[in-house]
Amino acid sequence: MKLASCHPDQKHYAKGLCKVCYNHHREAGLIDTTPADCHPDRPAVARGMCRSCYNHDANVTHKTPERAAAKRLSKNAWVKTPNGRAATLLAVARTNALARGLAFNLDPSGVVIPSHCPVLGIPLDCAAGRFAPNLPSLDRIDNSKGYLKGNVWVISWRANRIKGNASIAELCALVHALESQTNVGLPRKVA
Repeated sequence: MKLASCHPDQKHYAKGLCKVCYNHHREAGLIDTTPADCHPDRPAVARGMCRSCYNHDANVTHKTPERAAAKRLSKNAWVKTPNGRAATLLAVARTNALARGLAFNLDPSGVVIPSHCPVLGIPLDCAAGRFAPNLPSLDRIDNSKGYLKGNVWVISWRANRIKGNASIAELCALVHALESQTNVGLPRKVA
């Protein structure tokens, strides 16, 4: 509850005054009570309009669906840029670290989006839709540690889903099991 400046024990009515002092000031001519063009029984606040008509006019003028759509579009367009996606990844990582009680010391310079996924080699696209396989995703290299410099890298969403929270030993066991089931050796990556 906002309190009046004239009588701090009274509720604020208008112009920082309680109702009694406001009426006294109005009758004494200390408060401008020029009637509004739209409603002569109400005082004009701006442009010759009463408060409700002024607020209605401001809402109609400034809160059009076109302006709201343009504002959403500009925000969505920024998120689909590499800098916008990096900022989003950083914000999500900070939120996850807080929620899970993990360490966090990343800054914007630590989140760099490469042109291609370092795991799968597919081109990364910041404008790709949600859960798209080529969407850049921030991954912790060692899941037992937090979001720390040197423990995170940007890979494709698909590579991050494949890795999940598996350890290197678990991933090697999976590869060996798949190789033995298919009797096909996986190609070795030449560096």
